[in-house]
Order: sequence, then structure tokens, then C-alpha cells
Amino acid sequence: MKKILLSFVFSLLFTFGGIAQTTITKNNKEFFNGDDRHLYAYLNNNYHQLDPLEGIWSFTRVEYNEWGLEVSRTPNEYKAAIVRDKGNVRRAFVEVNFNRLFCKDYQITYSIQTGGGSGVYPLEPEGCASAGGYYTFNSIYNTISRSGVALVGHSAALVGVRIFPQGPPTEIMPMPGGSVAAPGQATPRIARTITHASGWEPYIDWGKNIFPSYLLSMGTIDPKTFPKTEDYLGDPLSIAGILVNAPKSNSEISIEIDETEFTRKASETFNLAKKGRQYAIFPKISWNYEKLRGLNQATPLDFTFKVTLNGKTTNQTATANLRALDDCPLFSYDYKGDPIDLKFLAAAYVNEGHPKVKEFMKDIRQKGLIRDFSGIQGGDEGAVSQVYAFWKLLRDKGISYSSITNNGQTNKEVASQRIRLLEDVMDETQANCIDGTALFASCLEAISIPSVLIFVPGHAFLGYYTLDNEGKIKTSYFLETTMLGGDLQSLPSNVSDLLAEEPYPTMRKALYQQFNGGKSNQNPQIDHFIAASLIGQLTLKKHLQEHPDAVMMINMADARKLVKPIYRSGNVGSTASEGSLSNNTGKKSTPQNNVVRPQTTYNPTTPKSPENIGSLPKTQPAYAIRRGTESYDLSEFKTDAPAKQGEYYKVQVHLTANYIVDKTEYLDLKKQARLDIELLMPDLKMTRVMLGDFDTEKKARSVAKKAQSLGFNNVAIVRYQDGNRKQSIYRDWKALED
Repeated sequence: MKKILLSFVFSLLFTFGGIAQTTITKNNKEFFNGDDRHLYAYLNNNYHQLDPLEGIWSFTRVEYNEWGLEVSRTPNEYKAAIVRDKGNVRRAFVEVNFNRLFCKDYQITYSIQTGGGSGVYPLEPEGCASAGGYYTFNSIYNTISRSGVALVGHSAALVGVRIFPQGPPTEIMPMPGGSVAAPGQATPRIARTITHASGWEPYIDWGKNIFPSYLLSMGTIDPKTFPKTEDYLGDPLSIAGILVNAPKSNSEISIEIDETEFTRKASETFNLAKKGRQYAIFPKISWNYEKLRGLNQATPLDFTFKVTLNGKTTNQTATANLRALDDCPLFSYDYKGDPIDLKFLAAAYVNEGHPKVKEFMKDIRQKGLIRDFSGIQGGDEGAVSQVYAFWKLLRDKGISYSSITNNGQTNKEVASQRIRLLEDVMDETQANCIDGTALFASCLEAISIPSVLIFVPGHAFLGYYTLDNEGKIKTSYFLETTMLGGDLQSLPSNVSDLLAEEPYPTMRKALYQQFNGGKSNQNPQIDHFIAASLIGQLTLKKHLQEHPDAVMMINMADARKLVKPIYRSGNVGSTASEGSLSNNTGKKSTPQNNVVRPQTTYNPTTPKSPENIGSLPKTQPAYAIRRGTESYDLSEFKTDAPAKQGEYYKVQVHLTANYIVDKTEYLDLKKQARLDIELLMPDLKMTRVMLGDFDTEKKARSVAKKAQSLGFNNVAIVRYQDGNRKQSIYRDWKALED
């Protein structure tokens, strides 16, 4: 896996870090204390640890008319830096003004929060700023955007493009005063020396180590999702390839990789555009996934490459170390030597669709611990009660803590750890910190309680949360899973006093009411569970205070967009689970208790009206980000339409700020064609209602006329190319003639 994957991954994760930020106040307005050299040095020297929001951005103001079409754009509306504000409990980031109208240089214009890893960052105005809102980070185009002020009847967006840093640094930038910030963070981008006379050599990622956990969990991702770089050719998810120095411009190179016990033969041809440039080329490799699922220990694997460069053919062989299925990579380097944090792959060991989880749910019901699983629909008390039911069941099954993490493998170019699969935990009745965290996350995800994998130096534990009626995080909880099989009487001395602080008294009262018959006599199991919740919270707080840069929180709701669950041969594994939604298809499995995960952002299919506040969406469509490609229509939008390649047509029925999925008028439309929606970004307040897809303009015209006859007076016909809006064919909709 390459550096081009890293930026995409971190757009999905909770991340924390910091810059020692000092501010001054003038007339009750905050300013950044220093010149822009501090900002440039921080962003350069900490490049590999930056949040996607951090950088120096140039903003363009784009204005749209009532139909959602762009009517004007103003480049370079303003420039600002966004950086972390370490140690400030009130905010995670600050926006520092460089040249915005009405604001002075280095004035802090916004306080910005993390947004819970969703790619949406809530912001509050500071100083001269007048309006709040939120930034949205687009991981495909690497832009940020927020709402802007527009004329009456129009809407506007401010779209930012990062102008610094644009790539990894080549050297450390000195801070003012001659000191060096974050020494050792920059990695020089130096091409590897190729000694073979042919001008090429085999290259296998991560120190020639191949991890089935990576191949299986990432195998379904569309390679087109990832951005391209000039010196990287082929499959962005592949592991085995070659490095080659182009002998001349537009050199043709063909690569064949012989069939192995685990792979089919691969063969592709590429063009090396620029003479003298070193290229990394990774052909698409088809793996035998069933054999990978059966790997219980590491084994060597030979790859034989046959390369034809400008008509001359040579062969070379490289030996890789194919790791065991329960071996998870945590950190390594890409083909340019840049570091890659791979802890997000731990999400592969969370398997909410595992048969064992369904057995747990059945056992819990039979024991009378929980009658019906309701996820977070039962509120905070209901969610905590369900988590405790799993805790009690697993403790009664004898699961206990094991400190063993060694996988018997060492390599200076990749760090990894053994993570037991769910069935291994149950067979061995042992779990280390990440084993137990993945086990509980599997159970919680199966009943639609959102979970978070939390990594701190040398340790991992669980987080979970509830949502309010608008899909925003309401309450966060934590759980130190290594305490599962511990001594019920052995607790840290300071825990008793801290347990008197909320939410723990309320949690204790609710659990005693449900699991202790409402009696007040002490229940050590319940008290131990509550203490484990407190210790999880204290652990996170400690590390955020001492070294926030080293904390990573992986929100499973986001991670599932990238990483799928893995399982051993013979075990049926699926992202769909009892009472939950399938992350692959967006379809619901057959539920026993009507458990449906609410979305963490506003779902346009659930209208915000008094009669349905608090209701949950019946479906969870998978949205893709698309955009217009004409000069008058460059706006981005989210759509639930299935991906389609090539050219085709759609009918735009209308643009509305009050889309209601079950509206009577739409029922007749659905008889004509599939109905999709397009949510205009960044604020998602306006919705295009679309009908499609049509192979010819004539077919689209026929349906457009039908839509007009149903009372829709602003119907349009739009040409699409590969999912993006290409051209609006009609702008005078009343002139729709045969």
C-alpha cells in the first residue's frame, strides 16, 4: 500500500496532534503571536502527522442560483492557515487570517472542532468573523468548503485549495530563532539506487512482507478511488511490483509475474513518459483469497518477474514473507521511504457479522439479560445496559486478559502485532488489549452501537457513543477491555472517589435496576464494569494531555468505508449482521429486532418535521461524491445513484430545500424510472431530484415531458459522463419538443 492511500485513510479517522500555539488578545480579539514563518515551519516539519484540515488554504467564492447552477466565482477571495491549538480544551484548531477583508493579518477568525472524524469540522467565529457553520473536507479532491454569504435567492460556497504544504518536505525548516521544530519528521524523497544492469529491480512493499489481513480487508476497494502520482503506475493497492529508471521518454515496458500457489499470473504494459525518472510500477495481482484465509503461520513466497523494456527482456525473482492471517501491520514505509501509520487495519479484526456474535446475542436473550437489542434507540441507559450484557456474558464464558502480542516476526521496515480473530479469542479464552477491543467492537457494531478503536502508545481500548435526534454524537463512553477477567476486588485506589462523578452514578443506578433486581446490595460485576468504563476514560484523558500526537481513534462507522472484516476459512463472515446494515450493498439483512444504525449526519430521507423528530431512517444509502464538469456547473454533490461508466442522460425533476422521500408526487415519478437525489455541497441543504438512467436523449426527453405533465415545471435534461454532470441540454424547459 502506498502513500497515495495514506491521505485517503486519514480522512476517515479520528486523529489528534498539536502545535504549541500562543495567542495574544487585542480589543477582545485573538491573534496568532508570531509571523507566518512559525506556521510554515510547523506545517512542513510535521507533514506526516497533519490532519487533513491543516495547511495554508486559498479560497474561491462560488455562487449558485436557485436551480443550483453556478453563476459566478471569485478566485483568491482570501487566504488563511488552519493549524492545531494544542492544549486548548475549547477547540482543536484555529484559522489564522492572512489577507481576509475586514480582518487583520494573523488574527484568529475561527475556532474549529474535530467533528468526530466524519470529515465535517464545526467552527465558531472569533474576532472579526461573523458566522459559524462547519468545514467539510473532500478526500477525493483534497479541498475544504463551507457556506458563504450570497445574494437573496442565491447560495454560495467558499472552496479552499491547499497551497502549502503540497507534498512531503525535502528538508527541515528552521523556526525563527534558529531552533528546529519536530526534528526527524521530514523524510528526504530520494530515489532508490538500482544496481541491476537491466535498469529495473523487483520491489515488494513493507520490507518484503505481505499481510493477508491487508489483502482481504482492502480487496474490494475500487482503485479509481485513489489519486494518481506521476511516478507511480498500476494498482494503488498492490504489494508486488518493480522500480525502474526510464531510459528514454515514452519507453514501453511490459511486466509479467508468474503464477504462484497464492496468485494468478499477472501481465500489464505501461508507458514511461519521462526520461530519467524512477517509476514504481505495480501490476494488478489476483489473489486466492480462500487460501489466504487459511494461513496460520508465515511462509515464503517467490515472485518471478519477466520485464520487457524497449524490446529487451530480463527475468528476476524476489522472495516475500507471506504473514499469518492474525498478523496485523501497524506501521511501515512506502516506496519512497515515507512513513505510513497502518493501525486503521485493526478494523479488519472487527467482525460484526461473525456467527459467534449471533450466538452471543442468542445466549444473552436466553439468560434474560436483554430481551430485545435496540442499539442506541434505547438512549444512553439502554446502550450501556446492552454493552454490560456482553461484558457479563463474555466474563462468564471465561475470557481473560493475555499480554501475549508477539507474532514471532521481526523486520526493521514494518511493525506488526498478532491480533486474534474472534473465533481464536473464544477458542483460547484469552485476549490482549486489541483482541478484546476488537471483540467488543464486533458485538457493539452488530447491535448498532457505534464503536471506536482507541490507540495510545503500547495500548488499545474501546470507545462507543450514542447519538441525538439529528445524528450528532450525544454521549461518549469508554471501556478498558483488559479488565474483563480481572479480580473484581482489585481496583486502583483513586477509582472510588471518581466513580461519584457523572455519568457513573447514573450508569450504576440503571445497571443495578436492570441486572440486580433494583436492590442496593453490592454487585461486584457491575461495579467492576463501571470501573473499567472510568479507567478507559482516564487513560484517554491522560494521553491526550501528555502526548496527543500519539493518540489515534478509529471510528468503525468511517473505517468500514475502507476496511472490511476478515475471517478464517470455514467461517462465514460478512459486514451484514443480525439487525444491522450491510456495508457492501447498503441492504438490510433480515433483522430480529428492527435494529438500524442511524447516520451520523443529516439524512435527507428523514424530513425534519415535528412528527418525525427522533425517528430513524429506514435505509442507509451509500453516497458518492460527484461534481459538474462544465464552467457553469462545477459544484460538488453527494448522490445515492449507483455508479455507471460512459455517457448517459438523466432528468432533473426539480431543485428543492424540502425533499421528503415519501412525498406523494414522487410516487408517480418512480413508475417512470429510478429516482435518485443529489445533495449540493457543502451544506447539503438543497436537493436535486433526478430520474435515470437513459441511454439516449430521446428516452430522457420522453420522461421529462411526463414529469412536466405531473406538475413539475422546471424539468431539465442533463448529460452525464462516468457519474459526473457533463452538460445541461435544456435551459428553457418549456421548449421541450419531440
